[in-house]
Order: sequence, then structure tokens, then C-alpha cells
Amino acid sequence: MLILLINRILGNNLEKYSNYENGFNFENKPMEKIYLIINGYNPEYMYNWRVIDNIYIFFLYILAFGISCASAYLSFNCNWGGFNNNIIFKVLFSFVSFMLGPIYLIYYFIFNYLGKMC
Repeated sequence: MLILLINRILGNNLEKYSNYENGFNFENKPMEKIYLIINGYNPEYMYNWRVIDNIYIFFLYILAFGISCASAYLSFNCNWGGFNNNIIFKVLFSFVSFMLGPIYLIYYFIFNYLGKMC
């Protein structure tokens, strides 16, 4: 998720235009596809972006970054029942949980919260 945010900030454009017989072939960025699906649009078709759409996509990036930060925080504070007190492992697992984001939150809820490991 951090990579998506960095790509958006640095302006790496994933849109691909090529001349076909009947128009353009393009591809939206992953967060833009999520936004279009949430609003009920088909992401395979070209969409006329407005300023408010870009603001909503920015908030989606902020939400994704917040979820990733929360999962890294929970991973760093967890000792796995006293098993892990090494700072290197804590930082390593925090980085992995930051990259996985919501997948780690599901894992945390099932194994660490319900299993009383933290």
C-alpha cells in the first residue's frame, strides 16, 4: 500500500494509451479501480475524472496508509506470549505487517486477540 502512495506522489503514470481502431486502450491505477468499483462504475471503461474524485482517491490512500500503520503498531507491540522480545524480529514483523495491511489485521484478530497471544 505504501508503494501505491509513493507512485501517486511521484507521478508514476500507469495509464497506457495505444491507438486501436475504435479508440484508446487505457488502464487505471489500483486505487482508482477500487474507487470506481465502490461507486458502481466499471473500471474497464474510461471515466471522466473530476477534482472531487481525486480528493476521494487521496482519502483512500490516507485510509490505506492508516490501516498499514495500525497493523505495524500492533505487530511491534505484540510479544507472542513472551516468545519474542528481540527488537530485530519485532521490526522485521512490523515491516511485513505494514506491507500486508488488512491481511495482517485479520491474522491478528484470529490468532493474537482471540488466541490471547498478545
